[in-house]
Amino acid sequence: MNKTTKSILKVIYTLVVTGILLIWLMQDSINAYWTQTYHQQSPLAKLSEYKPWQLGSEIHQKLLTKIDEPRWQALNNQLSVTVTSPEQNNANLSTDKEEKPVTVQKNLSLSHSPLWHYKTIWTRWNRLSVLEPFEKISQYNRTAIKPPKRLSVQLPIADVGQEKNKTATSAPPSVTINKKQMVFYAGDSMMQGVAPHVKSALYKKYGIKGIDLSKQSTGLTYSSFFDWVKTVKQTLKKHKNIGLMVMFLGPNDPWNMPNPKGGKYLKFQSADWERVYRNKIRQIIDLADKHKVQVIWLGVPDMRKEKLNKGVRYLNTLYRSEVEKAGGIYLPTQVLLTGKKSGYSKYAMTKTHKKVAVRTNDGIHFTVTGQKKIARKILTKITIKED
Repeated sequence: MNKTTKSILKVIYTLVVTGILLIWLMQDSINAYWTQTYHQQSPLAKLSEYKPWQLGSEIHQKLLTKIDEPRWQALNNQLSVTVTSPEQNNANLSTDKEEKPVTVQKNLSLSHSPLWHYKTIWTRWNRLSVLEPFEKISQYNRTAIKPPKRLSVQLPIADVGQEKNKTATSAPPSVTINKKQMVFYAGDSMMQGVAPHVKSALYKKYGIKGIDLSKQSTGLTYSSFFDWVKTVKQTLKKHKNIGLMVMFLGPNDPWNMPNPKGGKYLKFQSADWERVYRNKIRQIIDLADKHKVQVIWLGVPDMRKEKLNKGVRYLNTLYRSEVEKAGGIYLPTQVLLTGKKSGYSKYAMTKTHKKVAVRTNDGIHFTVTGQKKIARKILTKITIKED
Protein backbone atom coordinates (compact mmCIF):
# COMPACT_ATOMS: atom_id res chain seq x y z
CA MET A 1 0.00 0.00 0.00
CA ASN A 2 1.61 3.24 -1.15
CA LYS A 3 1.73 6.51 0.77
CA THR A 4 -1.06 8.19 -1.27
CA THR A 5 -3.50 5.33 -0.63
CA LYS A 6 -2.75 5.42 3.08
CA SER A 7 -3.42 9.15 3.17
CA ILE A 8 -6.76 8.73 1.38
CA LEU A 9 -7.83 5.93 3.71
CA LYS A 10 -6.81 8.04 6.69
CA VAL A 11 -8.97 10.94 5.47
CA ILE A 12 -11.94 8.62 4.86
CA TYR A 13 -11.52 7.06 8.29
CA THR A 14 -11.39 10.50 9.91
CA LEU A 15 -14.54 11.63 8.10
CA VAL A 16 -16.46 8.47 9.05
CA VAL A 17 -15.47 8.70 12.71
CA THR A 18 -16.28 12.41 12.82
CA GLY A 19 -19.67 11.79 11.19
CA ILE A 20 -20.56 9.05 13.68
CA LEU A 21 -19.46 11.26 16.56
CA LEU A 22 -21.64 14.15 15.36
CA ILE A 23 -24.65 11.85 14.97
CA TRP A 24 -24.01 10.52 18.47
CA LEU A 25 -23.95 14.04 19.91
CA MET A 26 -26.80 15.46 17.77
CA GLN A 27 -29.17 12.51 18.18
CA ASP A 28 -32.01 14.51 19.76
CA SER A 29 -32.05 17.05 16.95
CA ILE A 30 -31.94 14.33 14.31
CA ASN A 31 -34.78 12.43 15.98
CA ALA A 32 -36.93 15.58 16.10
CA TYR A 33 -36.27 16.41 12.45
CA TRP A 34 -37.02 12.89 11.28
CA THR A 35 -40.26 12.63 13.25
CA GLN A 36 -41.64 15.96 12.06
CA THR A 37 -40.52 15.51 8.45
CA TYR A 38 -41.40 11.88 7.79
CA HIS A 39 -44.09 11.41 10.47
CA GLN A 40 -42.52 8.29 11.85
CA GLN A 41 -39.98 7.35 14.48
CA SER A 42 -36.33 7.99 13.64
CA PRO A 43 -34.16 4.90 13.05
CA LEU A 44 -31.84 6.25 15.75
CA ALA A 45 -34.64 6.23 18.33
CA LYS A 46 -34.22 2.51 18.87
CA LEU A 47 -30.69 3.12 20.16
CA SER A 48 -31.97 5.40 22.94
CA GLU A 49 -32.48 2.45 25.28
CA TYR A 50 -28.72 1.89 25.44
CA LYS A 51 -26.86 3.97 28.02
CA PRO A 52 -23.68 4.46 25.92
CA TRP A 53 -25.86 5.99 23.20
CA GLN A 54 -27.76 8.19 25.68
CA LEU A 55 -24.42 9.52 26.90
CA GLY A 56 -23.98 11.42 23.62
CA SER A 57 -27.08 13.50 24.29
CA GLU A 58 -26.01 14.20 27.86
CA ILE A 59 -22.53 15.32 26.79
CA HIS A 60 -24.01 17.59 24.11
CA GLN A 61 -26.23 19.29 26.67
CA LYS A 62 -23.35 19.90 29.07
CA LEU A 63 -21.11 21.25 26.30
CA LEU A 64 -23.77 23.70 25.15
CA THR A 65 -24.34 24.91 28.69
CA LYS A 66 -20.62 25.52 29.28
CA ILE A 67 -20.10 27.27 25.95
CA ASP A 68 -23.17 29.42 26.41
CA GLU A 69 -22.63 30.60 29.98
CA PRO A 70 -20.15 33.50 29.39
CA ARG A 71 -22.15 34.98 26.53
CA TRP A 72 -25.49 34.95 28.27
CA GLN A 73 -23.99 36.26 31.49
CA ALA A 74 -22.78 39.28 29.52
CA LEU A 75 -26.16 39.64 27.82
CA ASN A 76 -27.96 39.38 31.14
CA ASN A 77 -26.17 42.49 32.37
CA GLN A 78 -27.67 44.48 29.49
CA LEU A 79 -31.30 43.62 30.19
CA SER A 80 -33.48 46.33 31.68
CA VAL A 81 -37.14 46.92 32.43
CA THR A 82 -39.12 50.15 32.23
CA VAL A 83 -42.16 50.52 34.49
CA THR A 84 -44.68 53.19 33.50
CA SER A 85 -47.75 54.76 35.01
CA PRO A 86 -51.19 53.59 33.84
CA GLU A 87 -51.62 56.58 31.57
CA GLN A 88 -48.18 56.22 30.05
CA ASN A 89 -48.66 52.50 29.65
CA ASN A 90 -51.81 52.88 27.59
CA ALA A 91 -50.31 55.69 25.53
CA ASN A 92 -47.09 53.82 24.73
CA LEU A 93 -48.54 50.36 24.24
CA SER A 94 -48.07 50.16 20.49
CA THR A 95 -44.98 52.37 20.13
CA ASP A 96 -41.36 51.38 19.95
CA LYS A 97 -39.78 54.41 21.62
CA GLU A 98 -36.75 53.80 23.76
CA GLU A 99 -37.25 54.31 27.46
CA LYS A 100 -34.83 55.06 30.22
CA PRO A 101 -33.62 51.66 31.45
CA VAL A 102 -33.97 50.33 34.95
CA THR A 103 -31.50 47.62 35.91
CA VAL A 104 -33.16 44.23 36.12
CA GLN A 105 -32.31 41.50 38.61
CA LYS A 106 -29.08 39.55 38.10
CA ASN A 107 -28.79 35.86 37.29
CA LEU A 108 -31.71 35.83 34.88
CA SER A 109 -31.64 32.35 33.41
CA LEU A 110 -30.63 32.52 29.76
CA SER A 111 -29.52 29.35 28.08
CA HIS A 112 -29.41 29.25 24.31
CA SER A 113 -26.29 28.15 22.51
CA PRO A 114 -24.39 30.59 20.24
CA LEU A 115 -23.44 27.65 18.03
CA TRP A 116 -26.59 28.18 16.00
CA HIS A 117 -26.13 31.87 15.22
CA TYR A 118 -22.94 32.43 13.29
CA LYS A 119 -24.21 31.65 9.79
CA THR A 120 -27.69 31.78 8.34
CA ILE A 121 -27.13 28.31 6.89
CA TRP A 122 -27.59 27.01 10.44
CA THR A 123 -31.13 28.38 10.66
CA ARG A 124 -32.73 25.03 9.88
CA TRP A 125 -30.48 23.25 12.39
CA ASN A 126 -31.39 25.81 15.03
CA ARG A 127 -35.07 24.88 14.59
CA LEU A 128 -34.18 21.30 15.40
CA SER A 129 -32.44 21.97 18.68
CA VAL A 130 -34.59 20.43 21.39
CA LEU A 131 -32.17 19.84 24.23
CA GLU A 132 -32.80 20.83 27.84
CA PRO A 133 -30.41 23.85 27.86
CA PHE A 134 -32.70 25.47 25.29
CA GLU A 135 -35.78 25.32 27.51
CA LYS A 136 -35.80 28.82 28.86
CA ILE A 137 -34.99 31.29 26.07
CA SER A 138 -34.11 31.57 22.40
CA GLN A 139 -35.09 35.17 21.86
CA TYR A 140 -32.16 35.76 19.52
CA ASN A 141 -32.48 32.60 17.47
CA ARG A 142 -32.58 32.86 13.68
CA THR A 143 -30.59 36.11 13.84
CA ALA A 144 -26.96 37.05 14.15
CA ILE A 145 -25.55 37.53 17.63
CA LYS A 146 -26.40 41.12 18.37
CA PRO A 147 -27.79 41.71 21.88
CA PRO A 148 -30.20 44.63 22.22
CA LYS A 149 -29.11 47.81 23.90
CA ARG A 150 -31.90 47.40 26.38
CA LEU A 151 -34.98 45.34 26.93
CA SER A 152 -37.94 47.55 27.71
CA VAL A 153 -41.52 46.60 28.50
CA GLN A 154 -44.39 48.58 29.94
CA LEU A 155 -46.04 46.98 32.96
CA PRO A 156 -49.66 47.72 33.92
CA ILE A 157 -50.71 48.15 37.53
CA ALA A 158 -53.58 46.45 39.28
CA ASP A 159 -56.41 48.93 38.98
CA VAL A 160 -56.11 49.40 35.23
CA GLY A 161 -55.21 45.88 34.13
CA GLN A 162 -58.06 45.67 31.60
CA GLU A 163 -58.36 47.26 28.21
CA LYS A 164 -61.68 48.69 27.13
CA ASN A 165 -63.52 45.87 25.43
CA LYS A 166 -64.66 46.51 21.89
CA THR A 167 -65.76 42.96 21.30
CA ALA A 168 -65.64 39.82 23.40
CA THR A 169 -63.09 38.14 21.13
CA SER A 170 -60.81 41.03 20.10
CA ALA A 171 -60.24 42.31 23.64
CA PRO A 172 -60.75 39.59 26.26
CA PRO A 173 -60.76 40.54 29.95
CA SER A 174 -57.65 40.45 32.10
CA VAL A 175 -56.70 37.83 34.65
CA THR A 176 -55.92 38.62 38.27
CA ILE A 177 -53.09 37.09 40.29
CA ASN A 178 -51.45 38.05 43.57
CA LYS A 179 -47.78 38.58 44.35
CA LYS A 180 -47.42 35.17 45.96
CA GLN A 181 -48.49 33.32 42.84
CA MET A 182 -46.35 32.20 39.92
CA VAL A 183 -46.80 32.37 36.14
CA PHE A 184 -46.22 29.24 34.06
CA TYR A 185 -45.02 29.78 30.46
CA ALA A 186 -45.47 26.86 28.04
CA GLY A 187 -45.02 26.48 24.30
CA ASP A 188 -42.51 26.23 21.50
CA SER A 189 -39.71 28.49 20.28
CA MET A 190 -42.15 31.39 19.83
CA MET A 191 -42.75 31.34 23.57
CA GLN A 192 -39.03 30.96 24.20
CA GLY A 193 -38.57 34.42 22.75
CA VAL A 194 -41.53 36.09 24.46
CA ALA A 195 -41.61 34.55 27.94
CA PRO A 196 -38.36 36.09 29.30
CA HIS A 197 -39.65 39.62 28.66
CA VAL A 198 -42.88 39.02 30.57
CA LYS A 199 -41.16 37.01 33.27
CA SER A 200 -38.48 39.61 34.04
CA ALA A 201 -40.99 42.49 34.02
CA LEU A 202 -43.30 40.80 36.53
CA TYR A 203 -40.39 39.87 38.77
CA LYS A 204 -38.85 43.34 38.68
CA LYS A 205 -42.06 45.19 39.57
CA TYR A 206 -43.85 42.73 41.84
CA GLY A 207 -41.40 39.97 42.68
CA ILE A 208 -43.65 37.50 40.87
CA LYS A 209 -41.69 34.44 39.82
CA GLY A 210 -42.21 32.43 36.67
CA ILE A 211 -41.64 28.93 35.37
CA ASP A 212 -40.58 28.91 31.73
CA LEU A 213 -40.67 25.41 30.23
CA SER A 214 -41.04 26.49 26.61
CA LYS A 215 -39.18 24.13 24.31
CA GLN A 216 -38.21 24.33 20.65
CA SER A 217 -39.79 22.10 18.02
CA THR A 218 -42.66 21.07 20.29
CA GLY A 219 -46.42 21.08 19.89
CA LEU A 220 -49.43 18.91 20.58
CA THR A 221 -49.17 16.48 17.67
CA TYR A 222 -46.14 14.39 18.67
CA SER A 223 -46.59 13.40 22.29
CA SER A 224 -44.00 10.65 21.95
CA PHE A 225 -41.38 13.33 21.31
CA PHE A 226 -42.59 15.83 23.90
CA ASP A 227 -45.87 15.56 25.79
CA TRP A 228 -47.26 18.96 26.76
CA VAL A 229 -50.31 17.48 28.45
CA LYS A 230 -48.06 15.40 30.72
CA THR A 231 -45.70 18.33 31.31
CA VAL A 232 -48.55 20.66 32.28
CA LYS A 233 -50.00 18.02 34.60
CA GLN A 234 -46.67 17.45 36.37
CA THR A 235 -45.86 21.17 36.63
CA LEU A 236 -49.23 22.19 38.07
CA LYS A 237 -49.10 19.30 40.53
CA LYS A 238 -45.59 20.22 41.68
CA HIS A 239 -46.10 23.99 41.96
CA LYS A 240 -49.30 24.63 43.89
CA ASN A 241 -48.93 28.41 43.76
CA ILE A 242 -49.18 28.83 39.97
CA GLY A 243 -51.94 31.32 39.28
CA LEU A 244 -51.63 31.75 35.52
CA MET A 245 -50.54 29.66 32.55
CA VAL A 246 -49.58 31.35 29.26
CA MET A 247 -49.51 29.04 26.23
CA PHE A 248 -48.01 29.85 22.81
CA LEU A 249 -47.44 27.15 20.16
CA GLY A 250 -48.66 25.96 16.77
CA PRO A 251 -46.15 26.10 13.86
CA ASN A 252 -44.87 22.59 14.64
CA ASP A 253 -48.35 21.05 14.48
CA PRO A 254 -50.04 21.43 11.06
CA TRP A 255 -49.29 18.00 9.62
CA ASN A 256 -50.39 14.43 9.97
CA MET A 257 -50.51 13.09 13.52
CA PRO A 258 -49.76 9.66 14.98
CA ASN A 259 -52.99 7.82 15.76
CA PRO A 260 -53.21 7.30 19.55
CA LYS A 261 -54.94 3.99 18.83
CA GLY A 262 -52.18 2.87 16.48
CA GLY A 263 -52.29 2.20 12.76
CA LYS A 264 -52.17 4.84 10.03
CA TYR A 265 -51.39 8.45 10.79
CA LEU A 266 -54.35 10.81 11.11
CA LYS A 267 -54.56 13.17 8.16
CA PHE A 268 -54.21 16.84 9.05
CA GLN A 269 -57.59 18.61 9.32
CA SER A 270 -59.52 15.36 9.07
CA ALA A 271 -62.37 14.83 11.54
CA ASP A 272 -60.34 12.33 13.55
CA TRP A 273 -57.29 14.59 13.56
CA GLU A 274 -59.33 17.53 14.84
CA ARG A 275 -61.01 15.40 17.48
CA VAL A 276 -57.67 14.24 18.90
CA TYR A 277 -56.11 17.70 18.72
CA ARG A 278 -59.08 19.43 20.36
CA ASN A 279 -58.99 16.82 23.09
CA LYS A 280 -55.37 17.70 23.86
CA ILE A 281 -56.24 21.39 24.08
CA ARG A 282 -59.12 20.57 26.40
CA GLN A 283 -56.95 18.35 28.57
CA ILE A 284 -54.50 21.21 29.13
CA ILE A 285 -57.29 23.68 29.92
CA ASP A 286 -59.05 21.17 32.20
CA LEU A 287 -55.83 20.60 34.12
CA ALA A 288 -55.50 24.33 34.63
CA ASP A 289 -59.11 24.57 35.77
CA LYS A 290 -58.63 21.68 38.18
CA HIS A 291 -55.76 23.54 39.86
CA LYS A 292 -57.60 26.88 39.69
CA VAL A 293 -55.04 28.26 37.23
CA GLN A 294 -56.14 30.93 34.77
CA VAL A 295 -55.22 30.58 31.09
CA ILE A 296 -54.00 32.98 28.41
CA TRP A 297 -53.57 31.19 25.09
CA LEU A 298 -51.90 33.13 22.29
CA GLY A 299 -52.97 32.80 18.68
CA VAL A 300 -50.32 32.33 16.00
CA PRO A 301 -49.71 35.24 13.60
CA ASP A 302 -49.67 34.67 9.84
CA MET A 303 -46.65 32.84 8.46
CA ARG A 304 -44.68 33.62 5.32
CA LYS A 305 -45.04 30.16 3.74
CA GLU A 306 -48.55 29.70 2.38
CA LYS A 307 -48.98 26.06 3.42
CA LEU A 308 -47.84 26.69 6.98
CA ASN A 309 -49.95 29.83 7.15
CA LYS A 310 -53.12 27.95 6.18
CA GLY A 311 -52.28 25.37 8.82
CA VAL A 312 -51.81 27.77 11.72
CA ARG A 313 -54.94 29.73 10.78
CA TYR A 314 -56.90 26.52 11.11
CA LEU A 315 -55.22 25.75 14.45
CA ASN A 316 -56.14 29.22 15.70
CA THR A 317 -59.82 28.43 15.20
CA LEU A 318 -59.39 25.39 17.45
CA TYR A 319 -57.49 27.31 20.12
CA ARG A 320 -60.01 30.15 20.15
CA SER A 321 -63.10 27.95 20.35
CA GLU A 322 -61.76 25.66 23.08
CA VAL A 323 -60.19 28.42 25.19
CA GLU A 324 -63.13 30.81 25.05
CA LYS A 325 -65.58 27.98 25.65
CA ALA A 326 -63.70 27.19 28.86
CA GLY A 327 -63.66 30.83 29.96
CA GLY A 328 -59.98 31.44 29.27
CA ILE A 329 -58.38 34.29 27.36
CA TYR A 330 -57.56 33.78 23.69
CA LEU A 331 -55.12 36.50 22.64
CA PRO A 332 -54.64 37.06 18.86
CA THR A 333 -51.20 38.30 17.77
CA GLN A 334 -51.66 38.98 14.05
CA VAL A 335 -53.01 42.55 14.22
CA LEU A 336 -50.75 43.26 17.16
CA LEU A 337 -47.63 42.62 15.08
CA THR A 338 -48.60 44.01 11.69
CA GLY A 339 -51.65 46.22 12.18
CA LYS A 340 -53.41 44.04 9.57
CA LYS A 341 -56.11 41.43 10.10
CA SER A 342 -54.40 39.06 7.69
CA GLY A 343 -51.24 38.72 5.65
CA TYR A 344 -47.66 38.05 6.65
CA SER A 345 -45.41 41.06 7.04
CA LYS A 346 -41.84 41.17 8.25
CA TYR A 347 -42.24 44.83 9.19
CA ALA A 348 -44.59 47.00 11.20
CA MET A 349 -45.05 50.77 11.34
CA THR A 350 -44.68 52.72 14.56
CA LYS A 351 -46.82 55.75 15.42
CA THR A 352 -43.99 57.92 14.13
CA HIS A 353 -44.25 56.07 10.78
CA LYS A 354 -40.95 54.32 11.29
CA LYS A 355 -40.59 50.92 9.68
CA VAL A 356 -39.35 48.27 12.12
CA ALA A 357 -38.76 44.54 11.65
CA VAL A 358 -40.96 42.35 13.85
CA ARG A 359 -40.28 38.96 12.21
CA THR A 360 -37.02 37.15 11.54
CA ASN A 361 -35.78 35.91 8.17
CA ASP A 362 -37.27 32.44 8.62
CA GLY A 363 -40.79 33.86 8.28
CA ILE A 364 -41.89 32.29 11.55
CA HIS A 365 -40.22 33.78 14.59
CA PHE A 366 -39.98 37.29 16.00
CA THR A 367 -37.29 39.90 16.30
CA VAL A 368 -36.70 41.42 19.73
CA THR A 369 -39.07 44.23 18.72
CA GLY A 370 -41.74 41.71 17.81
CA GLN A 371 -41.22 39.81 21.05
CA LYS A 372 -41.59 43.02 23.04
CA LYS A 373 -44.84 43.87 21.27
CA ILE A 374 -46.32 40.52 22.24
CA ALA A 375 -44.92 40.75 25.77
CA ARG A 376 -46.51 44.16 26.30
CA LYS A 377 -49.88 42.83 25.22
CA ILE A 378 -49.67 39.88 27.58
CA LEU A 379 -48.79 42.23 30.43
CA THR A 380 -51.86 44.36 29.78
CA LYS A 381 -53.98 41.27 30.38
CA ILE A 382 -52.49 40.61 33.80
CA THR A 383 -53.81 42.48 36.82
CA ILE A 384 -51.83 42.23 40.05
CA LYS A 385 -53.92 42.09 43.21
CA GLU A 386 -52.35 44.25 45.87
CA ASP A 387 -52.18 42.80 49.40
